[in-house]
Amino acid sequence: MDYAKMIDRCLKIKTQKLAWNQQCVKIGHQELLNDQLRVKIRSQRLTTEQQAENLRTLRLRNDLLQSQVEYNRKMTNAFSRQFDRENEAEEYNISTMRQLLQLQNRGFETVFNRGVPIEVRDLFPEPADNNVVYEVIRQLTDAGYINNADSEFV
Repeated sequence: MDYAKMIDRCLKIKTQKLAWNQQCVKIGHQELLNDQLRVKIRSQRLTTEQQAENLRTLRLRNDLLQSQVEYNRKMTNAFSRQFDRENEAEEYNISTMRQLLQLQNRGFETVFNRGVPIEVRDLFPEPADNNVVYEVIRQLTDAGYINNADSEFV
């Protein structure tokens, strides 16, 4: 009996040793999984830190670009104001010259069309602004700047 008890006890110890070995393998596997998770967490932390650094760099660049845009806007406004001041008189002169040329052309049309037959005048009606031109021509004729002989010639 002693021998059977010893064999039975030996089997129990071997079974218990196998269970402990299985438990050790499970613990080792769990440690490996924990190590993998630690590596992933470290990688994610490093990625997050890198992204935070990239964000800081982008914000600095953005601030620099914003300041450059603001500087360019101020310089553009200053240059445009200076240009406007310099060219304001010139633009007024150009506008006045255009108006004078338009009035002169209307006056020439009016003077040249004085002797035209009524049928032709009906085909090409005169704009309402020509009344002003007629008045100016009449005043110039009365003042003696336009000779009646010249107007008859036209």
